[in-house]
Amino acid sequence: MKKRIIPALVVVALVAAGVVYLVRRWNGGGENRLAFSGNIELTEVKLSFKTTGRMVELLVREGDAVKKGAVIARLDRDQLLSQRDAQRATLAAAQSVLTQLLTSVDYQREALEGGQAASKADLNQAEARLRDLLAGSRPQEIQQARAAVEAARADQVRAASDWQRAQTLYKNDDISTSQHDQFRMQSERASAVLQQA
Repeated sequence: MKKRIIPALVVVALVAAGVVYLVRRWNGGGENRLAFSGNIELTEVKLSFKTTGRMVELLVREGDAVKKGAVIARLDRDQLLSQRDAQRATLAAAQSVLTQLLTSVDYQREALEGGQAASKADLNQAEARLRDLLAGSRPQEIQQARAAVEAARADQVRAASDWQRAQTLYKNDDISTSQHDQFRMQSERASAVLQQA
């Protein structure tokens, strides 16, 4: 009887080992795997491009799983390049305007400095004339100055008279605007010459 028990025990041990092996294999290999029941929530993300443009290729469909950094669509490259070129042209135009403005500022600065130099020269000339006047004039210079004043006064009276006539003629549309302006300028010029004399 002992001889029959030993082989039966061996068979029972082999069957038990087989059952344990099959149970472990069916459960996934043992202690490294855990099984739970429940719901998995997915994160839904709304996507958009950083720039505007026409989409030419969509690489995923709605509901597909994607990873961070994955390319999911492509925009029309030609349209983006033309937008870039247009923006570069706008930038170039703005830089050109800036250059023109800087040049204008430099020109105005130089003109102001030149104007100051001219004013200083006029001041020096006026001071020289004042010194000459204070030093005294010769009788012939005084005579010439009086003659110049009289001639300037006569020119001014004639120009003022012409100007008055021109205003009347202009109101009646008998002379053109340019002729009217010419008479006005002659009158103003004659008055300035008289004051300077």
